Amino acid sequence: MAIHMTLQHANPTQLFHPGVCVITPAALRILEEADQDPAGLIDRHCRGDWSAMPSLARQANEQALRTGKSILSTYPVPGKGMVWVQTDPAVPVTTVLLPSDY
Repeated sequence: MAIHMTLQHANPTQLFHPGVCVITPAALRILEEADQDPAGLIDRHCRGDWSAMPSLARQANEQALRTGKSILSTYPVPGKGMVWVQTDPAVPVTTVLLPSDY
């Protein structure tokens, strides 16, 4: 189960549009506990700020921008672990989730 989110505006510096945005209940809970805004993470993801991603994963994201494949970002949540932001441009949908939600 996922919760739909509505983004207030598109950022002109985005490399791609996130499409429909959803967040899993577990990801929402830890982000709220850490006082982090999921919309801010989605914006970073769409601008190509792939944070904690290893070099090969960042390269895969850059290739995915050209080929229409799925794009994945990971972001640390202090004291809570990692949260993933994944966009599937074929649908198009962006999901904020925990690795355990996958």
